[in-house]
Amino acid sequence: MAKASGAECIAVACPMCQANLDLRQNDINREKGRHYDMPIVYISQLIGLCLGLSWEELGLRKLMVSPSRVVQAVKAVAYPNVAKAGGLQSQGD
Repeated sequence: MAKASGAECIAVACPMCQANLDLRQNDINREKGRHYDMPIVYISQLIGLCLGLSWEELGLRKLMVSPSRVVQAVKAVAYPNVAKAGGLQSQGD
């Protein structure tokens, strides 16, 4: 439902929600025959991205579904001049 409505990620505050939604996507994909590829991030990670923190500082490499497209989208909005100059790296600073 989130993907169908155009969401690029699901932001959560609860550790159990994050673990279940992130770790069980492969099970859901197998059972439903669909590939959702939906990054599940903590709201604090999104805030950190807006503040310019790196992938390592935010623990984004630990996620099962890569949040690289979310990182690019947040940085393009938060730092539009840097994004236009091609200065953003999707894998961290």
